[in-house]
Amino acid sequence: MNSTWQQALVILWKEFSEQRDKRTMLIATLVASIVSIPSFSFPPLLFLRSGLQHGVELTRGTLYTFFSFAAYLIASTIFTTAVFDKERLSGTIEVLLATPLRPVSVWLGKTLFVFIVSYSFATFIVWMSTLVINLFRGPSAPIFLPTAQGFVFFFCLFPVLAFSVSAATGFFHLRTSHAVLSRFASGGAASACFIVPVLAARHLMVSWKLLGLVAIFCLLLIGFLCLASFRLDREELMAPVSR
Repeated sequence: MNSTWQQALVILWKEFSEQRDKRTMLIATLVASIVSIPSFSFPPLLFLRSGLQHGVELTRGTLYTFFSFAAYLIASTIFTTAVFDKERLSGTIEVLLATPLRPVSVWLGKTLFVFIVSYSFATFIVWMSTLVINLFRGPSAPIFLPTAQGFVFFFCLFPVLAFSVSAATGFFHLRTSHAVLSRFASGGAASACFIVPVLAARHLMVSWKLLGLVAIFCLLLIGFLCLASFRLDREELMAPVSR
């Protein structure tokens, strides 16, 4: 296991093996789904059934950008806490780091797990919401599909942004004792991605310019993560985590 990514895949499999039988995580995800799908479906349905075309165009953009990222952040907040803190809270992080596994491999493996399950959750929520909207849109309303910008974001920028954000959040969970602040930041960002577009929809049209800004932010975040990978060492990872 000389490769960092090979070691990361070992950690990824370890996380899947440990989390798949935990009913608490399944229940939390189920509750989040029950809350999210009606919340994401209601605004587009309201505009479609009312015949407000401008509102339909707004929600066609926000559902596949802001709302989809909110769904991702909801899930990643749940799973980041579960996978990044459990060894430190149980005291087994010392055993893990005593193996030949590199600290950066532990970080990447856990991040991959959070990304896969959270991205799957967000994809499920968004496409289930799309299905609900189209089933109840009314016979005269047009089919509800993403805008071109929403399509590009969801399939191109979203995975990069999601993985980078999860990696940054996991870095602070692992390296510092301020995991609580990281959880609040992630939860606050999820709320903002849902509430802000609703309150300021007219000023947040999803445009190519906005996607360009997101792409620049992704590049800056990736640069930060590359630098951050050199700042992980075994001694700091063994520092006690704040509850």
